[in-house]
Amino acid sequence: MSERPTPSRHFSDDPIENETEDLLDRRLFARQVVEVLEHVQKEQSSTVLALMGPWGSGKSSVLKLVTEKLQAPKSPWTVAHFNPWEFSDVQTLAFAFFGAIANVVHDFKDETAFETFSSYASKLLSFGGAVTASPLMDWIGINPGKVAENAAKLLSPQPSVTVLRARLETALRERARPTLVVLDDVDRLMPSELLMVFKLIRLLGRLPNICYLLAYDEATLLSVLQETELARGNTGRALAYLEKIVQIRLDLPIVHAQQARAMIDESLRDLGSLRQSEEAQERAKRLFDSQALRRLKEPRSIKRFFAQLRSYLPLVTGEVDLADFIGVTYLRTYHPSVFRGLYHLKEELMEHTRSPTETKDIAVFLVDHGLCDRSEAIEAGRVLSLLFPQSIELGLAPFERLAVATRRIASRECFDRYFYFGIPPKAFSDEQLRKHARYLGTPRNAEATAELKKDLSTDFEMTVSRLSQLVAELSATNSARLLALLSSAVQAMPPRRMSKGEELYLLGASLLGKLDHESSRSLLAELAPTDEWDFLLYSVWHHHARSTAVGTSPSAQATSTGVDEVIAPAVLARVPRRLASLLNVPLQMCDWCIGVLYCWSEIGGREEVQRWLGKHLDKPEYAWKMSDLLAICVPSDPSAQDQYDKTIRMYLASLRQLLPAVLLAEFDTFVTTQLAALPLKVRGVLADDIPPRVVWAAYLLNQL
Repeated sequence: MSERPTPSRHFSDDPIENETEDLLDRRLFARQVVEVLEHVQKEQSSTVLALMGPWGSGKSSVLKLVTEKLQAPKSPWTVAHFNPWEFSDVQTLAFAFFGAIANVVHDFKDETAFETFSSYASKLLSFGGAVTASPLMDWIGINPGKVAENAAKLLSPQPSVTVLRARLETALRERARPTLVVLDDVDRLMPSELLMVFKLIRLLGRLPNICYLLAYDEATLLSVLQETELARGNTGRALAYLEKIVQIRLDLPIVHAQQARAMIDESLRDLGSLRQSEEAQERAKRLFDSQALRRLKEPRSIKRFFAQLRSYLPLVTGEVDLADFIGVTYLRTYHPSVFRGLYHLKEELMEHTRSPTETKDIAVFLVDHGLCDRSEAIEAGRVLSLLFPQSIELGLAPFERLAVATRRIASRECFDRYFYFGIPPKAFSDEQLRKHARYLGTPRNAEATAELKKDLSTDFEMTVSRLSQLVAELSATNSARLLALLSSAVQAMPPRRMSKGEELYLLGASLLGKLDHESSRSLLAELAPTDEWDFLLYSVWHHHARSTAVGTSPSAQATSTGVDEVIAPAVLARVPRRLASLLNVPLQMCDWCIGVLYCWSEIGGREEVQRWLGKHLDKPEYAWKMSDLLAICVPSDPSAQDQYDKTIRMYLASLRQLLPAVLLAEFDTFVTTQLAALPLKVRGVLADDIPPRVVWAAYLLNQL
């Protein structure tokens, strides 16, 4: 039968059990400790060794590895484990100490030797005033009734402590197996308990072939010793006393940065079970690369941090950005006052502008708002600079779209999720959106359609951004139904020019790329009774531009047959009818038509568009005029013209290419005659009979 793999211990703080779980190469150090003990064994003396390292650095794991080797079949050692922290007072602690040794030193050559050990322990504990009836006394062969029978018996002629000790020392030297008493968590004791342990080791337990291996954090232990009457707050006295107890100090090697990172990476991989994408995990790795989470450098701190993360992450999986949630969890764990205060400073955070490298400014922000003192502000500021990586003024559309799409905390819409641990009441759920998108075209289609319509009507831009992240998860049927739904939603909204809906049309292009012939025909059948084809036209153009872009792989082009052979021909056949229905509407009222003309020319060919314009532009029976077509390329607000100068020039250049030769000559004459006498800055000195937008557009066109 094959050995079952060891399950991942996400929440346990227990030490490792064997070398197979060793991620820090502690086995090499453990072997060195065993070699030191072999030298100690040859001297047959009682030696105290101290394994020192910070809390959480893996001392208990090293003790496990050392005792595993000492308990091997051919090892001469016997090992007694004694954890003084498990006992509630010094009395039971003293009995248990001898009990732990008695449990392993019972294989004397002379049967009376063990009785000698029991008598010795009984004598010491009795005269020490520590004996009372206790089940612990049975462990070491002491009969409390006899010990406490009366003082006369204790004072009657019998072997003295010195004689008993001499007999016991002889027996222990003749005993074949040395004993190691392992004491863990020594630094967790109260001052009185710590002194009792040291007294037992120094005065009572220092017997031949009995050695001690203590594990503690030296700084903490010295702090405890300073609280005793022995040291009276003097660090030097505490250290001197400790040096009298310990003969050999074994400083635990530091956890190397690469080793800590290996533990972190393994823990991040384990988060994959919570449906975190590879991209999300990579962003999380980059967060740890930043060195902002500096307290995660010891095994225990790493384990506890990821235990915190796993406790809450299932509540928000799919609703928050993994890297940001890690950063927020770090603040919640190590800077709780900062975490609590951030929620109440949401608007200040959103409006506060700073560079990602200006940690000092963020630290000042934290201190000024009373979230922490200066000692922790720098560290907390490093984390915040990563949570808000650009200008916090999210009115900047590009960053807002990025923040929303990746569910960043820097998005106003997503901010509350990091503190509510889920979707706040009446808020937008990404997970529900994902489910509804997958239900389209299934038996639950009606429910899914109704919910998605509600989301689109509540927050169209937000829903589009979130749907863009789900395209890879959708089938061809889901994609066709979603395209139909988006077409309906767009048609119900005010007409938009192509430049205003780029993200929407890129979503449409991505969905078109998922379609096969069957789903393409299904989509057209659903749209056939309506005029809801503008969105599909723009999406086909973006898909066309993407599939013909330089560097597109053959495999990506091969999947586009449903669009090229079914969707595109049907859309192009509808465009002339769509435009013809608007010829009696002034162009100022349907200025988005220039986008339709441009898409038509890019997909179906420029000649078709030129012929159509030649038949319908500047004709007495139609409302479309050359000057109006030129004007709609320029914003009506003169103050915005500089801002969109590059876009305006692109529109004008495209428009000139759309005009047939007969209209182009007329158009050039119009531009020349109207602008010949105008100075360079024409916007402020316009003739009354020429619309300002027309003059400015003509001027720019003349400069191309």
